[in-house]
Amino acid sequence: MTASVLILFAHQAYQKSRVHRHLVRAVRGLPGLLCTPFREALRA
Repeated sequence: MTASVLILFAHQAYQKSRVHRHLVRAVRGLPGLLCTPFREALRA
C-alpha cells in the first residue's frame, strides 16, 4: 500500500526535538501515512 498522507518535518536537530519525537512516535505505523525528515525527502 502506498502512503496517501505525507508528513514532512523540518528541524535543524530533529533528533533532539521533543515535539518532533512525540509526533513521529504518535503517527509511526499508521496505515496510509509516511512521516519523514524534509532533508531526506529532498535526497530521494
